Amino acid sequence: MKIAVDASQLHSTYTGVGRYIYNILKNIAKLDTNIQYILISNKNINIDFSYPNISQKTLKSSRKYLHWANTLLVKELNNNNYDLFWAPNYYLPVFYKGKSVLTIHDISWKALPDNLSFFSRLIKDFIAKRSIKKTSLIFTVSEFSKDELLKYYQTNPE
Repeated sequence: MKIAVDASQLHSTYTGVGRYIYNILKNIAKLDTNIQYILISNKNINIDFSYPNISQKTLKSSRKYLHWANTLLVKELNNNNYDLFWAPNYYLPVFYKGKSVLTIHDISWKALPDNLSFFSRLIKDFIAKRSIKKTSLIFTVSEFSKDELLKYYQTNPE
């Protein structure tokens, strides 16, 4: 099985999402070495562990993340034979039609609307609704995040 992973958050200084991806990969890759993980990023990434079933692919771009994800990443995913795409950073690319799993860490754009502009909230909400509808499975990082997701998006609790 080949799993493509959006590794764009694995840059030199990990954010919360970057730490999450790093720790999941560091532990899951050694469980089944028949599963290949292809870490796809918009810039070079550094991880301090090495497994034969983890490889990296860099699709360099000077554009912002949403542009990169919906152009270069989608093209990569659609033109290769990945069995699954894991989007650990809240959203799926809008034009991706393959099988996917999604991690949603929080939905702050809904729960704390004053922290973002109206336009940013509108975009995040549109992409989140579409991602939730399209994905095969959603991971959340806590029961609180799961409850918030169910409150605002009425998705399947399983």
